[in-house]
Amino acid sequence: MPFLKRTAPKESTQKKYAAKIVMVGSAGVGKTSILLRHDGQGFVTKISPTVGGSFITSRTKCEERDVELQIWDTAGQERFRSLVPLYLRNAVAAVLVFDLTNKNTFHDLSFWIEEVRRQTLGQEISFFILANKCDLTEQVAVSDHEINAFSEKYCAPFHLTSALSGKGIRTGIIAISKALLARDEKEKERLEAQRQAEVLKIEKESESSSVKKPRGCCLIS
Repeated sequence: MPFLKRTAPKESTQKKYAAKIVMVGSAGVGKTSILLRHDGQGFVTKISPTVGGSFITSRTKCEERDVELQIWDTAGQERFRSLVPLYLRNAVAAVLVFDLTNKNTFHDLSFWIEEVRRQTLGQEISFFILANKCDLTEQVAVSDHEINAFSEKYCAPFHLTSALSGKGIRTGIIAISKALLARDEKEKERLEAQRQAEVLKIEKESESSSVKKPRGCCLIS
């Protein structure tokens, strides 16, 4: 199996947004193939099952900000699932991957969402879906209606991808980058509004205290 590159994060700058995301899903859905394709390594026909975890670093530019995503690949086989929580630590998003030609892998997404939620209590996690193997049009076993319904139920945007042809992978990762950047900006705005409200409260309390403070007596000799 080709090794996924482990790229050390660059020195942070004021404009850069850096985040960790984790790909989860059943074995054989194409998680590793998607990452290898996005990493510029093309489509690899023979890939050994993922045992631990490895990652690539994806760098894009959105809204005049550099976005750096550390995208982790995880094992889908049941005997390795106990390792997944280790890679979810400090993650801001989970990318759910399923095989369009295998309906069982689509049904497994509910398990993965609940598992991620269970393992990330206290973390704010966004969900995204990659419906892989969209090139196998004659073998598709999951309808658009089913995918849309699932996507709406869990507020998880989905993208059709093909690790074989590369279709949808780059656009999907860019869309995820933009969504996470927007979430980060919204959180910053919320914190700034909260800070300003606290400052205003302190100023009002200070003014009120000043008005109520009794004046001293003047002594005339």
